[in-house]
Amino acid sequence: MQRRTDNASRHFYRSDRYFRQNGQWYFATREGEYGPYATHAAAEHALDLYLAERSQLARFQKLREREARLEQVRAHARHLAEKEAAARQAQAKRAALERHTRYLRSRLSAEVRKPAANDSLPTNQLAAGDLPPARRYQRQAGAQSHDLLERSDLSDLLT
Repeated sequence: MQRRTDNASRHFYRSDRYFRQNGQWYFATREGEYGPYATHAAAEHALDLYLAERSQLARFQKLREREARLEQVRAHARHLAEKEAAARQAQAKRAALERHTRYLRSRLSAEVRKPAANDSLPTNQLAAGDLPPARRYQRQAGAQSHDLLERSDLSDLLT
């Protein structure tokens, strides 16, 4: 069957793989001509060896390419495993930090709720050195009439 774009005047010539030149035998391949060989049988044997070698080389190249691709896949898998391990480690650190933060908040709120021994006395009866720092500042600032925030209000601010 001929296509419209085919040129009808093209002729293809088929030649034999083996040829004789100046009394010596050669064989031709796509890569070039090989020889000389003393007999036609020697040229045929050489061609068989050549084809076997080329076939083996092609298999070897495919094997090397497959091994290279496999190594790339392994390297990518190692990279993903390292990223996953780093993510797990970061998640564990975040969880530990959250646990520690909850612990500190619970301790702080427990201390805020626990009445101090000095808090039962009125502020005006305590010596300046006996006052908690916030009340000491309050007295120094002259804001004695203003009470501190209730301890329950402080715990609400912390959460």
